[in-house]
Amino acid sequence: MNKQLLATFIWGIWFVGLQAQPTLTSVNLDPTPNTSTDPFYSWGFFGPGDLGVDGHSLFDLSAGTSDDFGIIPIGYSEEYFFGVSELGNVPGSSGTGTISFEIDLAGAGDLTSLSIDMGAMGEFEELDDFFHWEYSIDGIGPVRIFSAEPNDNVFHNYVLADGQTYTYNNPLEVEIIGGATVRLDNEMQTLTYNFPPGISGTTLVLNLNAGQTGGAEAYVFDNIVVTGTVGSLSLPINASGFDPITLPVEFGDFSARQVDQSIVLDWETLKEVNSDYMAIERSPNGIFFAEVGRVQGADFSEVAISYQFIDQKPLAGQNIYRIRQVDFDGSFSYSNIIEIQVKTPELFQLLPNLVVDKFTLQAAEVLDRNWALQLFSLNQALISSHQLLQGQKRAEFDVRDLPAGIYFLRAKSGPQQQVIKFVKQ
Repeated sequence: MNKQLLATFIWGIWFVGLQAQPTLTSVNLDPTPNTSTDPFYSWGFFGPGDLGVDGHSLFDLSAGTSDDFGIIPIGYSEEYFFGVSELGNVPGSSGTGTISFEIDLAGAGDLTSLSIDMGAMGEFEELDDFFHWEYSIDGIGPVRIFSAEPNDNVFHNYVLADGQTYTYNNPLEVEIIGGATVRLDNEMQTLTYNFPPGISGTTLVLNLNAGQTGGAEAYVFDNIVVTGTVGSLSLPINASGFDPITLPVEFGDFSARQVDQSIVLDWETLKEVNSDYMAIERSPNGIFFAEVGRVQGADFSEVAISYQFIDQKPLAGQNIYRIRQVDFDGSFSYSNIIEIQVKTPELFQLLPNLVVDKFTLQAAEVLDRNWALQLFSLNQALISSHQLLQGQKRAEFDVRDLPAGIYFLRAKSGPQQQVIKFVKQ
């Protein structure tokens, strides 16, 4: 890559909020990125055309270009990321790198979450290939939030944008401290750490400690987002410099309500500058978010605008939502996060109400998966087991030989279950 162009690759900044804005006060990298100093040759900023695993492009543009290998950014909306591509290292060598962000938290409120897009590909080496993200607030810490090491007991299939599949041993797995462990893939995914309640302060220091050894692996990062009760600071990789970018959107109220079996999301923007669209993202746990829809932005507005989106197929139980506002140049910011519990009608009904010799378990609709059925006595002794198969809608039970009393029928499929109590006369 052209070194003059490399010198311009830096992190842009966005903040969403209505009060004083947090600011990025300093960034320190050691060693200097994109230099030829071994053993950490391929530590730095990467974009289309840079080398990755097995001599192919680190940035996967295989859908429609000659590049046929590499990391797939989220939605192909980002063209650059930061990380380690080990192809350029001396075989058998190893090294470490650090990057430290210092952020003035003025006006951020209490911190609620920190998310980072991560991707990885290759056969990683135990002990030498790792990374850790940690934070400190006002000198208290560090507190580790993400910790990645190879899993030496498994292999992983990496699927490229054009459908090619590559299989490597020892994939890189990330423990979200206090949450799940996630295996990194060449298709980047957003990992989110949720701060404990009441975390706030004056200065946030966010550190990445990365290690690698010579070989043919790569792991990369993009779109660091620190979210507070007031707004969020976003640090995506781009080629425009460290200079703050014009605030794209100021969010107002954001709420969710259930109407029948749909979730209606209402929010407003108080100002929009160069606003392209807003992606509605949903999560079952506040860690993994997936886009469920989009609405068009207003481009430019200095007056309040109300928006609405209807999620017609929400998750059963907990649904966590956020709005990802995307600018025309690909920059983005997040709204605050809201949560709603979805109340769903019972899937099964037992007929008739008064059971004598037989009863029917009736589903509200034709089933899309198999269900295990178990009949229990009042003291929870298992009497019999049955199955209701995909494509069916009802099951018949002959209970004439059972003594009169109270019984329970449990229908279970995966994490979903329903228990029906009935009286046999």
